[in-house]
Amino acid sequence: MLTFRSRAPVRISFAGGGTDVSPYPQERSGCVLSATISKYSFTSLKLLDSRMVKISSHGTQRAVVLSCVEEAVLDGEFDLAKTVLMEFSPQRGIDLFFRNDVPPRSGLGSSAAGFVSLIGAFDAAFGHRLTKHEIAELAFKIERERLKVRGGKQDQFASAYGGINFMEFNANGVEVKSLCIGRGTLNELEKNLVLVFTKEREKHGTDIIEDQTDSFRSGSSTVGGALDAAKQTAIEMKGCLLKGDLERFGQLLHKGWEEKKKYSTHITTPFIDGLYDAARKEGAIGGKITGAGGGGYMIFYCEPDREIAVRERLTQLGAIPVPFSFEFNGLESWKVE
Repeated sequence: MLTFRSRAPVRISFAGGGTDVSPYPQERSGCVLSATISKYSFTSLKLLDSRMVKISSHGTQRAVVLSCVEEAVLDGEFDLAKTVLMEFSPQRGIDLFFRNDVPPRSGLGSSAAGFVSLIGAFDAAFGHRLTKHEIAELAFKIERERLKVRGGKQDQFASAYGGINFMEFNANGVEVKSLCIGRGTLNELEKNLVLVFTKEREKHGTDIIEDQTDSFRSGSSTVGGALDAAKQTAIEMKGCLLKGDLERFGQLLHKGWEEKKKYSTHITTPFIDGLYDAARKEGAIGGKITGAGGGGYMIFYCEPDREIAVRERLTQLGAIPVPFSFEFNGLESWKVE
């Protein structure tokens, strides 16, 4: 049985998050600095001799079985996979399975990675040969426009391209610029970063994004100014990585977090604030929530050789440390005979 597999990485957003969410990039142009890490969304697509479609995923007790693709309807069950199925509309049966290394709605862009991985598997199986840019655009279109999930564009493009990128967003589209960073700087950055899972969000990220967007549209100078500052922070942080100035990188991470908290009153919680303050006391120079806010994952850049102390203290307070390394391939698809 011919099988196609794919994987797409999740990402850590260092700075500029929120400036990729409409209408900000159309009005003022946005930019984001991010890196993909060694946590993935996986898809396995088996071709069947019939027209039957079976969809299942890790962690669920049942599968959806359709006699053909035309039976697919969006009803809240496996809608992520169904939208991609309906987009490609294969005339051959498939057995589709997918899983994620990280939970959804946790701030690492796992849902976008899921769409990118699914599209990659379908594209490999049915020969459309889309570019990574086209796959990212399609993933955005399906998630944001068809399923009406609020959010920006950074997640899809980060997952498709992979690596450490400076992405620019404006009315004309998206430009992804891969940063050429020295090996020593990369190793030092990876060593001194601490990633932890706090807990599930108290509010969904889409609620926070809606709050941020509504405030910006209403002309809030606080939110607009914070987004402008986040954009400038991303630009300066890019320069720090290229120069190897990681101490300043950490300081800017802290500055960016202070600005991010102005986006919405739901960005942080007392628990998150407690983790952040404790990490700073143990040697973290700066840190932030990796997604919209309210919970999920946090990243900290620590003083050299203080990362273990920071990790241990956060663990004592109830956070879960997550080992990772940087990832530079982005979406990958392959065939299994």
